[in-house]
Amino acid sequence: MKYNLNLLRSIISLIRKKTIIKNHPIHLQIEPTTSCNLNCNFCISKFDRSNKMMSYSNFKKIMDIFHPNSVTFSGRGEPLLNLDLQRMIDYCKQTKIVTSITTNFTLGGELSDDLIKAGVGSIRVSIDSSNKNTYKKIRGVDSFDSIIDGINKINSIKAKYKLKRPFLFFEYVILDDNFFEIPSILKLASKININYINFRFLQVYDKILDKKSDLIGKITHKKNKDKLNEYLSIADDLGVNTNLDEIILNWGDYCNYCNLKKTPKQTECLHPWLQCFVSCDGQVAPCCSLLDNEGESFGNIFTHDFYSVWNGEKFRAIRGAFVNKKTIYNSCKTCPSKDISFFIKKAFKYKF
Repeated sequence: MKYNLNLLRSIISLIRKKTIIKNHPIHLQIEPTTSCNLNCNFCISKFDRSNKMMSYSNFKKIMDIFHPNSVTFSGRGEPLLNLDLQRMIDYCKQTKIVTSITTNFTLGGELSDDLIKAGVGSIRVSIDSSNKNTYKKIRGVDSFDSIIDGINKINSIKAKYKLKRPFLFFEYVILDDNFFEIPSILKLASKININYINFRFLQVYDKILDKKSDLIGKITHKKNKDKLNEYLSIADDLGVNTNLDEIILNWGDYCNYCNLKKTPKQTECLHPWLQCFVSCDGQVAPCCSLLDNEGESFGNIFTHDFYSVWNGEKFRAIRGAFVNKKTIYNSCKTCPSKDISFFIKKAFKYKF
């Protein structure tokens, strides 16, 4: 009942677009750890890896404060390295909260049974490549085959017990090294029953600027929009669900920004009304990018009460900026705008 009431309040907040709101976030992104077992060439976390681990007791405190409808476990580190993660997922299952993990899934094979038993709703595998050679170049380790084996194990368990969940996603940051492999990742997704591929732009910010030309210097020009349209046609033919249409729509603005020609305008974002990112040590922001890229904390939930953070000065400011179609933070500039119609269309199009 409390989740339905909060959902209703959230809808009202979206309609009214006030800077001070009464609903709680319906979604939380929780960071189980800052530790990671990879060395990805586009990751900023390795510049400041503190190896923090969220305790189960602190996780329960967060849940008791926020009362979300859904939770995604992700952040600067690899969630599966937190030994309490299965307990956290199980707690969400018992309280009817939908869960998702964003993971490199290098440990997925050995933890597949535990994840399914705990009741995880979806697994988002950050893979960024369609073969072991490109994977090793981007991610710094040779784990591609073990990731695919882990996915196959999940699918085998689902088939054995006739389970629909967990849904399986690929996360794919578009880089020079993998742009022309997109048809291959589409074919791989079709072969191993991936529900959805989420393609992402590289976020260009201070810590990554000196590597920008090496990471995306060859692909960020407008003529590659034709290639993306070709790839979208391949996805449609294969029946693979993707967000390539969104990537195509925003490709021109992305290329302009990356080549310092023009700053794209972030016209609308729903996050400040609907969700929070909570770090290992309780720092809160509307999304992980603001905290990771710019070190911008909107308050600490372990030292401040909920509404002093959720309706504090920084949350009020960012809500007001988006209402007036303005951008405060650099991290928002390469984040595709998502208005309410986007989410409604997405909800009707995909079961997950």
